[in-house]
Amino acid sequence: MAGLRPTQRLVLAALFAGVAFAACGGSSAVDEGQPPLRADGLSGAPLPAAAGVRQRFEPERLNPTYGAFPSLDRPRVVGPAQAPWMEPQTLVLGAQQHGQARAYPLFMMALHHVVNDELGGLPYLVTF
Repeated sequence: MAGLRPTQRLVLAALFAGVAFAACGGSSAVDEGQPPLRADGLSGAPLPAAAGVRQRFEPERLNPTYGAFPSLDRPRVVGPAQAPWMEPQTLVLGAQQHGQARAYPLFMMALHHVVNDELGGLPYLVTF
């Protein structure tokens, strides 16, 4: 096949595919009672008929929080000894204000993206 032109290769490939299809017992004729093969080679159950009636848009059925990230409000603060899930290599966002400090783990920030906290006696907002 190395000396053949691309069109000759295509013809031979099609011929080979036809012979292989016939050798496997394939038939291009549609059997009675069988659903026809689709262009993608699949056959299956008949599709249900289209309803023909458009459904009315009902905004109250929408979930107002879909796609939103739940904020983390006033998270519980624990010391390092009470946080066994924190390992030395855990990445955190750090904050310090009026002598108080917090570490917000990135794995938590990736879920919430917003933390409403109080730090040093003042409201504090952290975003990621």
